[in-house]
Amino acid sequence: FETAQDIARVARSRPGALIKIAPQSATTALVKVKQGQNARDVAIEIMERVPGVIPMESAKMLQAQRGQIVGLLSTVLGLMVVIWALAVVFIGLVFTMTVAGRRRQIGVLAALGAPPGFIVRSLLAEGAVLGLAGGLGGILLALTFGITLAAPLSEGLGMPFSFPGPAALVALGFGGLALALLSVAVAALIPTLRISRREPAPGV
Repeated sequence: FETAQDIARVARSRPGALIKIAPQSATTALVKVKQGQNARDVAIEIMERVPGVIPMESAKMLQAQRGQIVGLLSTVLGLMVVIWALAVVFIGLVFTMTVAGRRRQIGVLAALGAPPGFIVRSLLAEGAVLGLAGGLGGILLALTFGITLAAPLSEGLGMPFSFPGPAALVALGFGGLALALLSVAVAALIPTLRISRREPAPGV
């Protein structure tokens, strides 16, 4: 705000066209340097002649913006990893309670001669079905909210909001399903192996 207004104020005292900027409408102004002039010298001159203005060369400005975006993406990625780890732990706890409640059924299967590998595969297959159902539900909810909130977000942020292409959406969908299956497999593996190695007599 002050930067643009100061540039407009200084421009009024110079010959040529005036810079017309509405109050509270801009925070920066782009200065086009004539061919043959040094951008660094122009930036130094602006700093000396216009008080309160901080000139920044375009390369440095883009580098600063890139650094901010990279920092934001790193923070978001870190939060997603933490949330995924907590979700895996929570799924593991729920699966442990579920397997403990079916101890008698698992004991009967073991007493009838079912090998531990069969029990492990059965429990993991059940977890995979639940993981696929949860992944598909999450994808449908994400698409529903994305389509519903696209217009309000675009209006609120003042910038266009566009979905990825069909190929990217399919790839993201398969990636989400794969992550859901991996999460369930990691969370269910330890309690499944633990219950499959027990003797059948206590469970019966």
